[in-house]
Amino acid sequence: MLKENGFSLGDFGITYAHMEVECELPDADIGPSPNEIKRRIESLNPQQRAAFNKISFALEFEESPNRCFFIDGPGGSGKTYLYNTIIDWAIENGKFVKIYALSGIASTLLKGGRTLHSSFKLPLNFNINSKCNVDENSKEGRMFRNVDLILIDEISMVPKRMLQCIDTFLRNVGNKKLPFGGKVVIVGGDFRQTLPVVPHGSKNDIVKTCVKMAPVWRRFEKLELRENMRSVGQKEFNHWLLEVGNGNSD
Repeated sequence: MLKENGFSLGDFGITYAHMEVECELPDADIGPSPNEIKRRIESLNPQQRAAFNKISFALEFEESPNRCFFIDGPGGSGKTYLYNTIIDWAIENGKFVKIYALSGIASTLLKGGRTLHSSFKLPLNFNINSKCNVDENSKEGRMFRNVDLILIDEISMVPKRMLQCIDTFLRNVGNKKLPFGGKVVIVGGDFRQTLPVVPHGSKNDIVKTCVKMAPVWRRFEKLELRENMRSVGQKEFNHWLLEVGNGNSD
């Protein structure tokens, strides 16, 4: 934890104890087979498949015009299933993938998921003056330089300033003026649910903090998932649920 945040025991006056511990490491997770990945791609519903096709095209062709995607789907629409299918396909095709979420719980639902704060070394008390504290020339900085795909889940909870910091950092570390340094970036979530937490803030304060207010947001192509995979066959209920979320039903 100290190393991830740029500290050592010596910074706190504690002597480092040198010791060697022998242990047997578990076998690495080798991931699904190519046939399993193919099966999962074929199992995607039409909206999931359309999103997969656009994102995989962007990963295969660096010159593709759209490289930032927002997967908009209410709960139960198969976002996590689509994410993990994209992740496995990308890794199988030699892409370097990093997966994040704002909260620790959300990050555990995705393969290799981590929190934004720990990976980009963002302060917990995030404010307008905060920035990514990753040294661009460090091991972590070089890692970000080589990333092909970045996925951020639960984007509705991310403050606009945090997304701007990540965008600026990736542009700098990659020495490119393109959004996020030209990386393929997927963000996903449901703005009908939790928005950024603004202590004692009004509705207007929360809306102004929302990630949709970030200048870079206009670069994201919206890919919609509307079929509720958790309640297949309950069309009327699914429609009502969406209407409630959209504020169109009592």
